[in-house]
Amino acid sequence: MPSVKVRKLKYYGHIMRLEGDNLEKDIIIGAVSGSRSSGRPRRCWVQYVEDWLKMTINDAAKLTGESNIWRKEVHRATYLSMMDDLHHFYC
Repeated sequence: MPSVKVRKLKYYGHIMRLEGDNLEKDIIIGAVSGSRSSGRPRRCWVQYVEDWLKMTINDAAKLTGESNIWRKEVHRATYLSMMDDLHHFYC
């Protein structure tokens, strides 16, 4: 599972660093208009990023501008997640 998180977080950082209007960025941050069907709302990218990084999406977006800091934050988030998974497995 950590490799999926790493890829998604790296992709999020890549998209957020792009300049100007961008459809991919609009989709990730949920700025696309329209409606959904009834039922339980699906989780979106933003919610996963917030959960994995343990910070608000605005703070995460600010970090994406600094590649070195972003890379360390992605590593920290996936390492903590892996340690948490091991703790639940053995306890």
